[in-house]
Amino acid sequence: MILRLDDPAATSAALAGGKGASLARMLQAGENMRMTVDLDVRFHDQDLMGYNTIAEIPGTDLKDEVVMVGGHMDSWHAGTGATDNGAGSAAAMEVARILQALRDANVNLLAFSGFPQGRNKAQIDVVTGDLDALKGVARGQKWKLSRIKRAFLVQGTDEAGAAVGPLARLGAANINVIAADAIAAGEGRFGMIFWVEARSYNRAATLLGAA
Repeated sequence: MILRLDDPAATSAALAGGKGASLARMLQAGENMRMTVDLDVRFHDQDLMGYNTIAEIPGTDLKDEVVMVGGHMDSWHAGTGATDNGAGSAAAMEVARILQALRDANVNLLAFSGFPQGRNKAQIDVVTGDLDALKGVARGQKWKLSRIKRAFLVQGTDEAGAAVGPLARLGAANINVIAADAIAAGEGRFGMIFWVEARSYNRAATLLGAA
């Protein structure tokens, strides 16, 4: 729960999820509440510049090609440097190992994405037309695969509002998009992976004219 303070110079204050939910229930019940917030904080203004950390692992026969994997490395008031986002940085390095194993087995990837699940776990989603080859690599690497999930892969020209078209059509048809990941793919290209509820997949595919 984020509390916006009256002082325009202040930023925000965060409450733990359980306490915030308790306040929300009390408000919904019509209770008239008053809160006093005492923040003991310091502002560090010695260096206001943001920095990027870039590490490059050169390849061999495809060293002129680039696969970019990134994430934020900052910490914030509700997390610690180890979990936000040291763990995410470690997951990004694991992605490189996974992609190397798939490449060595000649598994053709159409797209991939990854995000944390919580409880010290992360999830990598790969989109491929060769599931048997993927399963073979997974057995050899002792990866745990989830059930097969069908996703939509959208590609096109990178421009403002590139993701709006297909998502707006689904929204107008009351089809819920449960997750999406979109990027600028370089050289003026745009790519997006998104998922809908399993029960809505066929209807969404028909609506979008998906192959």
